[in-house]
Amino acid sequence: MLSATNLQLKALSLVRCRNMKNRKLIFAVALCLFYSVTMLSAKTKTTASKIPKDLVRQLIKDINHNKNNIRLSGDELQVLHKNLKYELHDLNADEVPEFFLYIDHSDWCGAGRNCSYWVYRKTNHGYKLLLEDKVLRVRNRATNGYKDIASEVPMGFCARNVQRADVSLYKYNGKRYQIVSSKYQCIPFTPKQ
Repeated sequence: MLSATNLQLKALSLVRCRNMKNRKLIFAVALCLFYSVTMLSAKTKTTASKIPKDLVRQLIKDINHNKNNIRLSGDELQVLHKNLKYELHDLNADEVPEFFLYIDHSDWCGAGRNCSYWVYRKTNHGYKLLLEDKVLRVRNRATNGYKDIASEVPMGFCARNVQRADVSLYKYNGKRYQIVSSKYQCIPFTPKQ
């Protein structure tokens, strides 16, 4: 039979053991969180550096070339360089993905995350702009060897988790993407991470 003192010592050692397990668990969780944040931070920092410099120069040239003769200011160029992101999509099944560039910043996207996208294809003479519009999504169907692209600009909600969007469908005509239809549609709401 155990005495009261022995029971107290046993209980104390169990509490210490549980505390030790909790500490180890807390340490393991903290270590995982630290690693995740570090890797996410590293990935975010290297994202823009993976975009070829000549492509960034072409993007700036294309943005500055507009009918109103408006040029990017020094501050806008800093925002562009700091927040330039990309997606890669192989539009023509040649195993060379096209760049979908966008500037992930409220000045460029607005409150509705209506970011402008610029789609570029690598050529022997540099990068060719295929399409510029907002919130571009690649479709499965292809026309003239290139996947169709839709611009899905959010315009409110049709119902809970169903977004109302101005959807413009673009098809490749052999030389460039051309709009073939534009209409309001109700589409599933998928928040951007």
